[in-house]
Amino acid sequence: MIELPVSTEHNQRIDFEAVARTAQVRPFFTPLLGTEVTTPSLGHFNVFPVPIDGPAIDERAADWAAIGRSIAAAATDRPLIVLNHGRDDHGGFRPLDRLDQITGPVDAAASWPLPANAMEIVNSGAVLRDPLSLPRDWMAFLSRGLVLTPVGSSDSHDVARYIVGQGRTYVRVDDRDPGSIDTVRALESLRRGRVLVSDGLLAEIEVNGRGPGDFVGPGRELAVRLRVQGPAWTRAGHVALYLNGTLLREATIPDGGRAGVKWTATWRVPAPPHDAHLVAIATGPGVTAPYWPTAKPYQPTSIDFTPYVLGVSGAVLIDANGDGRFDPASAARATTRP
Repeated sequence: MIELPVSTEHNQRIDFEAVARTAQVRPFFTPLLGTEVTTPSLGHFNVFPVPIDGPAIDERAADWAAIGRSIAAAATDRPLIVLNHGRDDHGGFRPLDRLDQITGPVDAAASWPLPANAMEIVNSGAVLRDPLSLPRDWMAFLSRGLVLTPVGSSDSHDVARYIVGQGRTYVRVDDRDPGSIDTVRALESLRRGRVLVSDGLLAEIEVNGRGPGDFVGPGRELAVRLRVQGPAWTRAGHVALYLNGTLLREATIPDGGRAGVKWTATWRVPAPPHDAHLVAIATGPGVTAPYWPTAKPYQPTSIDFTPYVLGVSGAVLIDANGDGRFDPASAARATTRP
């Protein structure tokens, strides 16, 4: 069940509220009104919440800065702005091709102010051949000080090819009454990165008792509790822990086909000498059965494709120096460079 669906039609605003009440399904979810800003050459951005009768967002803006100003004028309530499918070729523009994961932007165009505070890292309707391509980009942004909330989506243009909610974002919020979810709290959790991203698996992480979006204070050792969950029709095969986007530790999951909790462990690792972020990623073989098939890449480059399932935790931020802020890895490198 999708308990907090976001309407993101291309350059339109479609409110689910009235239709849901007419169909007598409104008690089962709390809809949010948004839109997908679909530009000819600058990429796609999901924006929510937006007012139903607010000003239009200029999808023909000249650059990212102009799009940012137009979004600010149309959505006044600190909206979530999601950079969508950054490595799909929409209108000849692949924004993340302009990011070198080590050195940062590789041309002047990539230094435009990115009008986003979140980033799509899983899209079950537009999968990539490499399951870690977008998660690596997201972790590279974190290492350069751009803290974006990771987002999973299903991007379901129809229900015949792409299952609604196959890719999704789990948000830390009280959902005991799915028809009356506190959207203010849900949006705040999204802004703070208190999320888990799933396309068939959940990769949960706690570091010294703190979860995604939280700060962990200074110390000598980190107790990293990991848990991989998923339904019976998905299998987990591998779990990995990343520190500032670099593989820190990994494990094979021997019995990853069980329903519910598929694997759990607590790893103790030395605390880094500088601020850092920790992310857990679980992967497994894709589903070919017709009840939950893994879609092929939206823009295939080959007929060969190995389907997969994926779970990515939000980032836990390590405040090694105890100053109450996140100093990215790029700043640490800058201060130690001879």
